[in-house]
Amino acid sequence: MALDVLTVTPQTPEDIRRWSFAHMANHRDIVRRVYELTTPVPPATTPAPVNLPLFPLDPLDPDNMGEWLYQHSVMHAQMDAVLGIAPYDLLGLDWSDPDEWIGFNADEHVQACAKLGIA
Repeated sequence: MALDVLTVTPQTPEDIRRWSFAHMANHRDIVRRVYELTTPVPPATTPAPVNLPLFPLDPLDPDNMGEWLYQHSVMHAQMDAVLGIAPYDLLGLDWSDPDEWIGFNADEHVQACAKLGIA
């Protein structure tokens, strides 16, 4: 999924649907790739593969963000820890400037994809 979609603040309901789908797809790609890269090659059995959490983030309901924001922050915290990414406080940002949240979120996605070889 193209990362450029994640860098633009959605303005319309259609933009929100497109962003939400792309965002969830990218989280799935990250979780899958971390699992693939940490799964031992047989006959090795240790260490166990890393299973990052995956919560349902699509569709995004802009009028009901509480649980979405919390689950999303859990996913980013664990992703950042595994990949050595310096985290932003995506849960604590002021939503009066959504561009800031979109930018910080996109930056973490870009870093994760670069580390994992996701185009």
